[in-house]
Amino acid sequence: MKRKVTRMELRFSKYHGAGNDFILFRQEDLLDLPLAVLARAVCHRHYGIGADGIMVASPSQVADIKMTIINADGSLAEMCGNGIRCFSRYVHEEGLIEKTTFSVETDAGILAADIVKVDRAEYAVRISMGKPNDDPQAIPMDPTVDPWNYAIELMEGEGVLAFTCSSLRMGVPHTMVWDVRYMDGELGAEAEGQNVEPSEEGPELKVSLDFMQEDLPQQFGMIIEHAGIFPHRTNVNFVKVLSDDRLQVNTWERGAGETLACGTGACASAFAAQIKGLVGRDVVVEVPGGSLRIEIQEDHEIFMTGPAALVSKGNFYFPAKEAPQSV
Repeated sequence: MKRKVTRMELRFSKYHGAGNDFILFRQEDLLDLPLAVLARAVCHRHYGIGADGIMVASPSQVADIKMTIINADGSLAEMCGNGIRCFSRYVHEEGLIEKTTFSVETDAGILAADIVKVDRAEYAVRISMGKPNDDPQAIPMDPTVDPWNYAIELMEGEGVLAFTCSSLRMGVPHTMVWDVRYMDGELGAEAEGQNVEPSEEGPELKVSLDFMQEDLPQQFGMIIEHAGIFPHRTNVNFVKVLSDDRLQVNTWERGAGETLACGTGACASAFAAQIKGLVGRDVVVEVPGGSLRIEIQEDHEIFMTGPAALVSKGNFYFPAKEAPQSV
């Protein structure tokens, strides 16, 4: 008896927001397909279409539309800033939502989307991203750690790399790396990859590194993502202040790796920088894939505006199961 693989033909659209790319589906087309399996297949850069994640549009009982996000590794993401802009354009263009201002149900809450510019050259979406949360239990992270000022130390050669960090929740957990220093000496009492409080005592400062030039996000993003103080891992943003209204942010995303942009990461970085007095309330965040505008209100409500570009539409042939075939 021979066996053949039957395949499901799934309609898809691919979008990107400043280089952060996604494959979008309607729930009605997916039936009961396991989303984690589908995401790993369709997001593969060689054997699939290639993307940082998938998004599924479905009816909502509490908002105009519901968005479900699955990362490329099959894990569930509560929210994605670049993703929700792409999702908003998708549901509008597909006729699922006719309004240009509407509400979107996410696992991080209900957010408001506003399509602010539509033409063939540019499609911008403004999202009300909600308010950040710096409660360690909400992030979540080790509750004994000050989320605004701590260090993660890692052995590197004969010395120690000390990452100066802050963490908060912006729909999903985010950690901002402000400074990376290479120091002579041994690690302290804490285990490698764990938290230590910044101190004037300890190993001698050798050099402060420019992590944008040293490509530290690629080298150390995953290590910080999995640091023991984060029970559910964390997204990692390497932040460089360019001026009082401009930041450069490179992000290692939990479940996706290094990406060209991260909307929630841009919001978290801008908010943390504003609280620290490094920037004002209206900030342009430069990411590898472009730039995003972040507006921080006095009540800490955050608005993000950025592009949402259509890449392609077509059919994805998903191997659903193996079916027996008689000779």
